[in-house]
Amino acid sequence: MALTTFQQAIDKQLPPVQAVKTTANSLTAGRNALTRRFAGLPVAAAAPSAGLNGVALDRNSLGAIPMPSAVQGQSLAIVRARASLAEDGVLWLIDKLWENSGLSTTVTTPQLIDAPATVPTRDDDGTNMGRGVFAAIECIGNTGAGTPTITLGYTNEAGVTGRTATNIEATLATSRDGQVYRFGLQDNDKGVRVPESVTLSATWTSGALSLFLYRPILMLDISSTAKQFDVLSGSTVPVHDDAHLSLMYSKVTGTNAQGASLELSFAQG
Repeated sequence: MALTTFQQAIDKQLPPVQAVKTTANSLTAGRNALTRRFAGLPVAAAAPSAGLNGVALDRNSLGAIPMPSAVQGQSLAIVRARASLAEDGVLWLIDKLWENSGLSTTVTTPQLIDAPATVPTRDDDGTNMGRGVFAAIECIGNTGAGTPTITLGYTNEAGVTGRTATNIEATLATSRDGQVYRFGLQDNDKGVRVPESVTLSATWTSGALSLFLYRPILMLDISSTAKQFDVLSGSTVPVHDDAHLSLMYSKVTGTNAQGASLELSFAQG
């Protein structure tokens, strides 16, 4: 069963949930930051420790934004989202599916991911084939000097191996803890099924890196006066019942420390 009418989306709303995250880092404008390890609500998650082959994440993994459980035979959808940032920027709500650890900032040969843990069945189609799934690098601690290009080797949603993509946002020397660099996709690929390798073109001197897979759920372009999405201004946004919801944001200007807050209302039907 699914929500099929406007009235259903109104009548079947559940109590809202909140997320509030802060950071002491001076994050760079035009670059993304993942808030999962920042202080606030929900509690900060620990740095990834699963190793190169990674681990799957779900709603019960530490750091996930809480959300209601769907009743059997029914589905969940976001019908309202209200968010604010201390400065103008873009706030992403993502489902973080998988993450790894142990990627070196100084190795410039391919770092192979030989046997990745099974990616959850939470792509656009509710499978683990990868349609609508993207990849990004998170800085674990501040990096040192260097501005490497990062190349991802991956298998695409059609099962084709040996695909490659590079970072969308140019890397920065002394990238801050939590800074995120997203990857594009090769040609007409629709998503990442499994990652195969990560290669740096030059050393980043120090720090550590984590690769993660995610599915974008909602994007809000926010001024300092806050922004709201609801069923009146757009369609409902389906969410998988076991999603690991996290916030990712980027600033438009400035380098001041910044926090993010979000309130979500779900409907079930």
